[in-house]
Amino acid sequence: MKTKFSSWRTRIFGYALLLVQSILIITLFLQILGDRCTDAWKDYLDRQTQHTIYLNNVANDKANQIENYLEISAQKYNLLIAKKNFTTDSVSNGQINIGLWGIAKNKKLNFNYLGQDIITTQDVVQLLNDKNEKVTLGVGQGSVNTIKKIASFPFSSNVTIQKMNYYNKQNGGITGKYQLIGNLNGQDYQNFLQGLAKVSHKSKQDLTIAKSGSGTDKGILQLALIVFNLAILLLLFCYFVICFIRSLSKYGTLILLGWSKAKIFIYETIPYVATTFIFTFVLGIGAIWSINKGEFLSEIFNYVFGLSILMVILNLLLLTISFSPIFFSKNIDLIKNRFPEKILYFFANILYFGVNIGIIVTSIALDKPMQSVVNNQIQAQQWEQVEKMIILNKANSGSDGAQMYDANSDFNRDMYNFYSAISKKTGVYIIHTDYTSQRWINLHAPQLSKPFWIYQVSPNYAKKLGIKLSKQQLASAYRGVRLYLLPKSRNTQVMRKYIQYQDLNGVSNDDIPTQFLKNRKFSFDNYQPRKLFTWNTAVNEPILTSKPIIYIVTPQNMTYFEIGNLSASGLDGYLKFEDKQVQKRYVNSHFMSKYNLADNKLEFLPIKEYINGLQKQLLQTIQWFYFIFLILLVLLIFALIIIATIFKVANKEKIAVKTFLGYSILRIYWQIVLSVLGINIFDLIFVLFKKSKIGILIVLVSLVIQAVIFYYYVQHDKLKRIVKVFKGDRS
Repeated sequence: MKTKFSSWRTRIFGYALLLVQSILIITLFLQILGDRCTDAWKDYLDRQTQHTIYLNNVANDKANQIENYLEISAQKYNLLIAKKNFTTDSVSNGQINIGLWGIAKNKKLNFNYLGQDIITTQDVVQLLNDKNEKVTLGVGQGSVNTIKKIASFPFSSNVTIQKMNYYNKQNGGITGKYQLIGNLNGQDYQNFLQGLAKVSHKSKQDLTIAKSGSGTDKGILQLALIVFNLAILLLLFCYFVICFIRSLSKYGTLILLGWSKAKIFIYETIPYVATTFIFTFVLGIGAIWSINKGEFLSEIFNYVFGLSILMVILNLLLLTISFSPIFFSKNIDLIKNRFPEKILYFFANILYFGVNIGIIVTSIALDKPMQSVVNNQIQAQQWEQVEKMIILNKANSGSDGAQMYDANSDFNRDMYNFYSAISKKTGVYIIHTDYTSQRWINLHAPQLSKPFWIYQVSPNYAKKLGIKLSKQQLASAYRGVRLYLLPKSRNTQVMRKYIQYQDLNGVSNDDIPTQFLKNRKFSFDNYQPRKLFTWNTAVNEPILTSKPIIYIVTPQNMTYFEIGNLSASGLDGYLKFEDKQVQKRYVNSHFMSKYNLADNKLEFLPIKEYINGLQKQLLQTIQWFYFIFLILLVLLIFALIIIATIFKVANKEKIAVKTFLGYSILRIYWQIVLSVLGINIFDLIFVLFKKSKIGILIVLVSLVIQAVIFYYYVQHDKLKRIVKVFKGDRS
């Protein structure tokens, strides 16, 4: 007898889910391999490293002497000196640059991944012996200077190994962490340190203590892939449950014909199990072959085979759990088309209610980015008068690492020197505003009576605002005096003391030196108030003010606070340019190299583009939320279909009779309808309580979609099913 289980149309949907599952799990597998490869490169040469030295805050005039000393010492002590730099961005998977000096021969420098040598000691020897300064292992600035390509994985960082001199030119100079590889005895190490301390004007302690660090995270991709893999598992589970429940009558017939439940299970599951293995194995091998042209194929074969077996076991577990109600049912119950529907109802309702909670949480979380989109549009209109001005968007850490955020870091010194050089140029501004609210005053400065704005502006921007400064005022500001202009009503002794206290708080003699740090003098003058744009980023606050306190900022009267904020990005950032032409005049390779900022890759944008960029990021975030909502909605519909399927199978005869007698869907399925309506009304009340506008829309849309699909599902083939019941057909 030829036995027909699930129809081809039913199975094709299951196979589609298995295909999506295989694609997602292979992508996650490749992403993990790529991450591990990147981590292995970050640890490259760490085990071989005998000593580590740190060069921080090195004076520019000492850099060449230090380079010469390190290069000569590497030869003298038979050392290989290594320096590594990791950078990441939103476009690529990151870049790992490694610089090398010295002697590589007879050292263990092989980099092995998955049992295959990516580079060998001989490759490093060839690199260091090559007369071309720009020669690399791995593709750097271009393939012309590459003596060997470095194989990589998808999602792994690009790796380039260079000679140290060229590396330092490309990655921000001499500062950084250096690893010493070789047999350096105690006395030789002390001699090496003593010589380095002499040429660098640093103490031995400074050279051996790390003063900064850096870290990276895996980002959202891996988390997203894990979430999607879990979602597809839930979808497959729901699909298997629906298929098995719909086939209950067939199982009863087969048991009458002498089939065992185990045999039925094997016949039902073999197609899904075989498809799981074929999809996972073929896609895995195909992906590795197409990406790396067969490299690592033999090493990865066992991993892909093991992953395929793991997915088979996982899906077999899902199939077993889904089939368990049939296993635990008595043969006589299956023959009579009876099964433990109460238990199935319980678990199906738990799934339905749980997914509903997920939808509510997602909809409420979506409110914030949606409101931000609206606020951004309002802000774009408010800032229209300054939309062509240029602000700092971001700066990379480069060779500074986490040290760039230290108050006295090389990066802050470089930014200060850069701004000092261009501060008097036309179209180069310092602009920043702060609002001191009544609440803050009540908590921290009750001696002050009213809230106020403080403007921090450079002399040339003050001139643009129409604020005239006398020659004496300008001269004092450029001598390092902190010059404040106040409306007459605010120029009180209390306010002056408050400003002095705030400005001197945290100032130290160890800060980056300015004239103000030496003299610590203030000057308070009156000015005629006028309406000024507030540069306010809060859309619900006024965009104009008439009586701000104005601090005239010069390089000479800055403290660590203003210097540190020269690199602040975004609309609140300090450094601004009049337009794109001015920015290009000073933010170019000449200035960046001169002030050691080339590796920091300062990125400036017009205010209009910056706001548009924020809008784009917010819209991408919203798309992720909608995608999560879509997954949850599909799971919700599957849970609803499971409930409806259990009801249809358990009440087949009753439904047929009531349908024949003309009962409406509401009267036949009133228990399900009331349950679904009750849960969704609860959802609606909850989002109304949370004042979530998006939540209200999502709950209503979800309810409508559920109603449409439920109606179609229970109406589909209803006449055919009535005829089957009246004819006594068990299928």
